[in-house]
Amino acid sequence: MSQSTGWRIPSPQRSASGASIVELLVVMTITGLVAGGLFSFFMATSRTYTDQAVVARLLQNASSAMTRITQDIRQAGTFWALPCALESLVTATNGPPGRITVRQMLDDPAVRTEVAPPPPAGQSQSTAVLRVVSTAGFQVGDTAYITDGAQCSRFSVTQIIGGANPGLQHHPNDDLNSPGGFGYLYPATTSVVYRLGTNRTITYTIDNSNPSGPWLTRNIGAGPRKLAPDIESIRFAYVMSDGSTVADPAAVTSAAQAASIRMVIVSVTVRGDRVSPGVAGDGFRRQTLVSRVQLRNLGP
Repeated sequence: MSQSTGWRIPSPQRSASGASIVELLVVMTITGLVAGGLFSFFMATSRTYTDQAVVARLLQNASSAMTRITQDIRQAGTFWALPCALESLVTATNGPPGRITVRQMLDDPAVRTEVAPPPPAGQSQSTAVLRVVSTAGFQVGDTAYITDGAQCSRFSVTQIIGGANPGLQHHPNDDLNSPGGFGYLYPATTSVVYRLGTNRTITYTIDNSNPSGPWLTRNIGAGPRKLAPDIESIRFAYVMSDGSTVADPAAVTSAAQAASIRMVIVSVTVRGDRVSPGVAGDGFRRQTLVSRVQLRNLGP
């Protein structure tokens, strides 16, 4: 039997040692798509986390500023009712970036006395010596108030009168008598004399001198101190005793108007401390907090 000889044409089989070029390209493409998706997801998550952190700091700054402002406003004036509100207790301007001044006038609870009852049953503010039940705690130079709940007068103590008929001497012509006045009689046993223990002003304003961002400052007389960062503006409105709202604080120009303020509406606008993606304009997030603060010392 004869055998054929010659070359055999090999069959087209895949090599057992590796993948084809096409398979490698497919794998690389899929790997690239997955990696790109993971990177996009990571970047989106990172941006979301960063933006949430910006919002959290923004709200914290606004809350801190609002809390301190409202605490001071609630302490405005004295614990007395309306008659002793002789001065404007809360003044503000809305011109950018805003400003508010709070006057705190607090009496000394340990130093109080009644008008003494010898006849006639009452003492005029024009009298040089106000006869009182006790002068304990009062000192020369003190600022004092006398009120019967309807009228109120302020005077400076120039001399302490001791003995059986104690009294507080003053100079009527130098005193601030409104809304009381010369000749007004303060009934004995129902009129009370108080010593002014605290009289200070607290001013809030915006410091824009820092290029990295504005600061809300608080000044109690020793110069402005930084309180909260990134506060861009503060605005105020008044709610009056008749329920009306005065949007522009500059419209309150008289003592009678100031005495009719019952509530202060405070608005604080805070800016994020860095640019946030997707925010229009300059890229900074902003939030405005509004609070209505009842002036507890000024009547209903």
